[in-house]
Amino acid sequence: MDKFKVAILGATGIVGQRFIEILHDHPWFEIEYISASPESKGRRYRDVVKWVLGSEIPSNIADMVLGSGKAKDVPANVDIVFSALPSSVALNIEIELVKKDLLLSLTLVH
Repeated sequence: MDKFKVAILGATGIVGQRFIEILHDHPWFEIEYISASPESKGRRYRDVVKWVLGSEIPSNIADMVLGSGKAKDVPANVDIVFSALPSSVALNIEIELVKKDLLLSLTLVH
């Protein structure tokens, strides 16, 4: 079985970190894209995140380059998006992702 390609928006926050911790070596999912604030776009995850979990930053994620988090920038090969965005920015982005039939976990409903 091919793994589902996933994106994690808001990957540097505590919820985003938890998504990474759970999904980085999951047998069904492969993290394809991570994003944070627009200011972090283009930087390596390890250089931006203030990792607060008891584990280490997964080595296969640490050097990933952060994307913008805009709906239009989520790669076409992504199957599922996990949103850990702050509610102040989530609404517009999550609505666009729902229109693309991509979103699984929404900040909007929490």
